Amino acid sequence: MEIKTEQNELAVIIAESGLEKTKSQVLLDKFTDYFALAADWEIKSKALVVDNVNQVAEMKMADEGRKFLKQKRIDIERTRKELKDSSLREGQTIDSIAKILKNLIEPIENDLELKAKFKELREAELKAELKEKRQIEIAKYSEFMPFGIDLSNMNEEDYSKLFNGCKMQFEAKEQAEIKAEQERIEAEKKERERIEAQRLENERLKAEAIEKEKQLAEERAKADLERKKIEEKAAKEKAELDAKLKAEREANEKMQAELKAKAEKEEQARREEIRLKMEADKKANDELKAKREAEEKAAKAPIKKQLSAWVDTFQIGKPITENETSKEIGVKFEAFKTWAKQLINK
Repeated sequence: MEIKTEQNELAVIIAESGLEKTKSQVLLDKFTDYFALAADWEIKSKALVVDNVNQVAEMKMADEGRKFLKQKRIDIERTRKELKDSSLREGQTIDSIAKILKNLIEPIENDLELKAKFKELREAELKAELKEKRQIEIAKYSEFMPFGIDLSNMNEEDYSKLFNGCKMQFEAKEQAEIKAEQERIEAEKKERERIEAQRLENERLKAEAIEKEKQLAEERAKADLERKKIEEKAAKEKAELDAKLKAEREANEKMQAELKAKAEKEEQARREEIRLKMEADKKANDELKAKREAEEKAAKAPIKKQLSAWVDTFQIGKPITENETSKEIGVKFEAFKTWAKQLINK
């Protein structure tokens, strides 16, 4: 029924394509037989039932049908390509027809392929189920299973050997872990006992050390007290000696300073005496020279000038002590000189 419908669709597509009758007839001639072929194999495929791995003949028949239809599908594709080259419209029409045929044949082909490969697919399913079952069974011992091993392709004897071997290794590991745990617990117990014994011994040694340290502290305190007394006595004696030496040093320094000051004072007095003598001698010489020059000048000048020059030579020198009296004497001496000059002018 479906094939007839598809044939009617083919006639409608060709009728609506607008192609020339000749080309339309060519398309009908090229593809109509394939519809009949598809209808025939659809019936054969539905009639062919494969549900047992022992149906070798039926599976072979399905495989031959699949190959035959595959070749026809290839022929249709080749025809489609040959016809499509004539024009774009033809190509579009051909594509539509080929698509219809492809949609008709591929489900039949796939159905026949499943039937042809029923044994392979069933064996694959059984292998997958067996693999899953064995994986679940051996999962507990998987850490001891060799890498990359294919559980689905192992026979029962080999799998049994593998399973038992992994199980034995797992149980051996469990026993080893149990033994190791027992040994660890025992070792921890011994270690706790050792630590406790060590703690008690440490406490005993600590108590002894505290007592010994107490005795040593008392001895050190006694020794420190004696040392402190000796140091205090030595410090006192040193302080007394330092004070004595300091007093002697200060007395000596004072005496040296006094001697030095006395010597410097005597030297200064000597130098001052020499300076004053030199100044006095120079002044006497200067006065004598000035007197001589004044006498010589006065001898040549009139009497008024001679008297004035004579008054100018009057000098009282620098006072020994600067005070009010010396200042008053100086003022009166200058007033005397002024009075003498006034008398001379009269």
